[in-house]
Amino acid sequence: MCIRDRYQRRVHGDYQIMRLISRKGQRNNKGSIYIFTLKMEQDDDMWNLYNLVTKGDFIQGKITRKVSLEKTLGTERKNLTVVIRVEEMEYDPEANIVRIKGKNASENKFIQVGQFQSMDIYSYSVVTLIKKYWDEAYEERLKMATDPACFSDLAVVLMEEGISHLFLVAKSATYLKSKIEHY
Repeated sequence: MCIRDRYQRRVHGDYQIMRLISRKGQRNNKGSIYIFTLKMEQDDDMWNLYNLVTKGDFIQGKITRKVSLEKTLGTERKNLTVVIRVEEMEYDPEANIVRIKGKNASENKFIQVGQFQSMDIYSYSVVTLIKKYWDEAYEERLKMATDPACFSDLAVVLMEEGISHLFLVAKSATYLKSKIEHY
């Protein structure tokens, strides 16, 4: 990738929307489970995540927790990956974070299953959302958050001799969607 392409990607926003890293749907004898791995890329992603998560969902992510050391009487901060069963959510638009509160649902050396835990989700965080219920409203919210065409205000085609570009223009960024060259 040349420097110009890297510049265009940064300026035109290939990395400016919530990124859907993976999506899985599984059926078992207890019902359906929907699993989404998402990366928060901008401020609006926190609001969209807040609207996707409901009480009873599970969310997996990284936290930092002060833990006791066995051999000494001291403590240290550790980065841990936890799965939390959501009981409460808060969105703070000033700090631009989503705080998830609930009970730990995964075995961990430092946190017992069922112990209360909170998780702060910031921009550039990667989280996995596990839902038992998924409907068209959630699908529309996810599409709106991950597809730049859904929140673009304008489509622009720039044409010169031998080359044309298709841009989607949104409120905060411009996205290069296609480039056609003719030699």
